[in-house]
Parts: sequence; C-alpha cells; structure tokens
Amino acid sequence: MYGMCLNAGNLENIKLLLNGVQMTNTVETFEELNINEDIIKGLHQLGYNHPSPIQSLALPVILKSEPEKKNLVAQAQAGTGKTAAFVISMLQNCDKTLHAPQAICLVPTLELAIQVTKVAEAIGRRTGISIKSISSFERVRPGQKVTEQLLVGTPATMLRMLDPEGFNAIDASHIKVLVMDEAERLLDDKDKKATQGRGRRGPGKTMTWTIAMIHNLMPDEIQTLMFSATYSDPVREFVESQLMIGANIIKVEKDEVNAANIKHYYAEVTEAGKYEYLTSLYKTMTISQTIIFVTRRATGIQLTQMLNRDGHSAGMIMGGEAMDAAERHKALEAFRKGEVKVLVGTDVIARGVDVPQTQMVVNYDMPYSADNTHTSTFVHRAGRSGRFGRKGFVISLITDAAGTRVREDVTKEFNIEFTELTKERLKAIGEAMEEEMGI
Repeated sequence: MYGMCLNAGNLENIKLLLNGVQMTNTVETFEELNINEDIIKGLHQLGYNHPSPIQSLALPVILKSEPEKKNLVAQAQAGTGKTAAFVISMLQNCDKTLHAPQAICLVPTLELAIQVTKVAEAIGRRTGISIKSISSFERVRPGQKVTEQLLVGTPATMLRMLDPEGFNAIDASHIKVLVMDEAERLLDDKDKKATQGRGRRGPGKTMTWTIAMIHNLMPDEIQTLMFSATYSDPVREFVESQLMIGANIIKVEKDEVNAANIKHYYAEVTEAGKYEYLTSLYKTMTISQTIIFVTRRATGIQLTQMLNRDGHSAGMIMGGEAMDAAERHKALEAFRKGEVKVLVGTDVIARGVDVPQTQMVVNYDMPYSADNTHTSTFVHRAGRSGRFGRKGFVISLITDAAGTRVREDVTKEFNIEFTELTKERLKAIGEAMEEEMGI
C-alpha cells in the first residue's frame, strides 16, 4: 500500500476547479480513461478501483492527445491521490520497447524520490516499464547511458545526469512528460542552493535556475505537469513564465485536506517541561509508529539522544549536513520495517514518507513561520499519520503565543478542530490505536 488516493471516488463536499470553473463531469472509473490495461490491473491489484477527486479531474485533462494536450498546474495537498495521478500519466507516456528515458519527475528530497519510485513500481509492475530513482550518490562511468524509461530524482542530480557538460548520461530527446512534484518547495529559493561545482552547474545556483536549465534541455513538445500544495508567489511566477504559458490550472477545495480519519489534539506545556511531557506519551506512541517533528536540526539531534539515553528507542532523519543521503535512507528503511517505532525529524520528512503503521504525529515544535507557510507545513506533517484511510492522531505541544497562532491559523484556513489532550483522551487514543492494529 503506497498512500496514493485517500477517499477515492468520494466527491461529497469537494469542489474541483478547472481554470476557475467548478467541474462536475469527472470520470468514475479508471477504465473510462482508456489507459494501458496493465496500469489499471496494477491499480486494481493495489485495491484502487475508483479515481480520487483530483485524479478524476486531472487525468482526463493530462491525457488529452495533440493538439489539445497542454501543460498542467494542480494545487492539491498530500493524501489527495496526486502522486498516482502523475505516475499514471508518466507510465501511459512510456513505450516499453524504447529503451530510453521518456518521463522525468523532479522532487525536492531523496526521501520523496524513493517514495514516488515505490508508487510507480507498484502501479507499473505489470507494464514492463523500467523505473529508476536517480540519487546523488549515483556512480556513472564515462559514456554510460541511462536506459530506464521513467526517472525520479532531485533537480541538481537530474541536471548533472542530463547536462552535456556534466555526466551526459540521460538522452532527453525521447522525453514526453516532465513532472514537478511539491513545486512550492522546488521553487522556494529561500536559504536554498541547488548545486555546487563549476560551469553551468554552479557554484550556488538556485533551484529555480536548475529547473529552468532542465526544462531547456527537454524537447520542444514536452508536457510539463506541476503539482503544488499551495499557490505561492514562486509557483505563480513560474506558472506565468514562458515555461508554463497556457497551462490548465486545477484546484481542489481545501475541505478535502480535512481528513475525517485524523483527530487533532493539543497540550499547553512549558518549554522546560516539554521533554518530560513527551516521554509520558511514549507508551502510546509505540503502540504503532510515531513521527516527532522539530523545527531545528540541533533540537532533533538532542531530542533523539535524550530519548535513547532514557531508554526510549528512537531514530532520526535530519536534512542538511547533519545526515547524508545514505544515512537518511537507512534510517527511513529501519522505520518502514518497524525496527524503530519512533522517528524524530525535521520537515524533510513531512512529505514523501508513507508508512502504513504511522498512526501518530507529535509536533514537538510547532511549524511557525513569518511568511505564513506554517499552515501548509502543519497539514503536510499531519498527513504522515492516518495514511490509506487508517485512524490518525496528531498531538501538538504548544509552549508560547506563536504555537497558539499556528493552531488558530490552521483552524481558520482548513477548518481543523483541536481538542485539548487529557489523560482520559490519551487513554482513548491508545485504545483506538490498539483496535486499529488488532491488538
């Protein structure tokens, strides 16, 4: 199970907008899309018989033939089935008899690249289409060419593989579709440099520059699909650029992100007493699996060390220089396999981590930001729990006015209600988790 479409086929209380116009003529089955039967068989084998709302609107638009085929911008949150939507379109555009790349997906992190690759492999298992995650520690021999047909990777690594002045390992001449997943992060150049090195790749080129370079290496008839949780200024500017001119724009009303299967709780604690309060939750957290979110890497490292010191087993995933890609992958796989029940992380794992056993998320630090992106970050964090329609529980520890503002902003923007956590409610959460796990 790979978290592709929560609430599949349920259009109740959901508005789908295409270029600002509410749409009702959406498809109800994958068969209506006239896609490769082997893709449909892969979907059915995973238990998905009906498209989710975003899939039911996006796929007919994406899969149109020339001359009606256009670029697409889709604003949709995690858990809406957006990953499956673009994976289906990528697989549909690949010819298994042509041993060359034909579809590329750009993502902001290695962890998300791995997750998207797993989804593509699951849906495409019967198609015969080869799929590859391009990683930063890829070893390429001189003259070696990538022959897999569907590729997933981060922009900097993908550019190095595409660039004639770099590895020149990817022939772009057969590529039909370029996907940008989580575009709001891909195009956020704040405090982020995409590449290091010499020549066209650096030093210190921004993500937006890198993506533009990749787009310039694509064939003229390339179809670009952009998926974003928010319609932020960087996304809007990119959409209005020559690269996405005339694109269809799809929006999913925010009611869809307010998943009924996820319950939200908060506890007002002091900064000094926050760790002690967290440890009081540990027994409940380990009934299934839990992700603890922090805002700073230093806090995450210290918290993980303290939990393990006090006999509370915990792993961690941190971005930046705290952990390299191989270390993050190892930690994530240990969590997926259940070898570690509690994972401490920064927002590098707020997206693209889909572990079915994750029933709880704890916001050790609330994701406050001055630029008002904290509501989107909160929803992405919360979406790590309650995957695939399971029960999920989010506990937010609030220590100051900034944390209270995040809670109030999330309630206002997404209509998410928070309940104060008590001992009785914590006990009820534990019982619900045990019931879900069949304990």
